[in-house]
Amino acid sequence: MPTYEFNCRSCSHHFDTFTSMSKKNEIRCPKCGGGELQEFYGAPYLGGNLSHPGAGVSHSCGGGSCSSCGGGCKSH
Repeated sequence: MPTYEFNCRSCSHHFDTFTSMSKKNEIRCPKCGGGELQEFYGAPYLGGNLSHPGAGVSHSCGGGSCSSCGGGCKSH
């Protein structure tokens, strides 16, 4: 199943979830139950070195120094 990354427009909670493509439109915010979500698109993980900071991580920060990768990732 694919992983989807969202930001809730109601409470600003950022989360990711695993679900089938057919149920993607049924996803609700786990914090407030809201259904108005902004989806983030990142490069899919295709395998590789998971010991590298940020390897296989989708980023929505738009920069090179987010807390997800510690700034050591070139995938931005």
